[in-house]
Amino acid sequence: MGPRDLTDALASMPIVVALRGIQENEVYDVGQVLRECGITVFEVPIRTKNAAISPVDADAINSLNKFIEVFGEDVNLSAGTVMRLEDLSILAKMGIKICLAPILNPSVISAAGELGISFIPGVETVSEAMSAITSGAHGLKLFPAVFREPNGNITVRHSPGYVRYLAKFVSCPIFPSGDAFLNDLPATYLAAGASGINVGAQ
Repeated sequence: MGPRDLTDALASMPIVVALRGIQENEVYDVGQVLRECGITVFEVPIRTKNAAISPVDADAINSLNKFIEVFGEDVNLSAGTVMRLEDLSILAKMGIKICLAPILNPSVISAAGELGISFIPGVETVSEAMSAITSGAHGLKLFPAVFREPNGNITVRHSPGYVRYLAKFVSCPIFPSGDAFLNDLPATYLAAGASGINVGAQ
């Protein structure tokens, strides 16, 4: 999906921007600004941060549809926080070809593959990574790699060294993700073997 392969898009700008809470009337302006910055890989989470196991958010679905209407195949559009089997049928009918999740659910990964959807689940350990790949995952979201503590301190849960270690076991793309990234971490992660950084409001 998009004007070029996802791998090629990330090679020129290795950022997947999560647009949690974006409204339908914001899609054009936000999308234009991101494209002007060279970013063409967008994720619209279909659930709110505080209701991750809730039903799909109608506003998010409307925003996804608006992205498709406005940008067509000029961007690589994905749905995020895809947690349930029933999510997939909704997204497949819309034409969504890439889905991300913060968790590992082998049943959802397998079902996505049957629908022709590339799935990138959240993993923490090598065991989870191997389970995801066995289930048909097309990439791995290392979540949370970095996050902000309640006191404001930054904790690096999975370091660039861990990405380098994980890359020895898997051949699929790895995407560190989290609430906060220090200025030098994105480049360090990429140097360690990450295919891109998943950033945005979590």
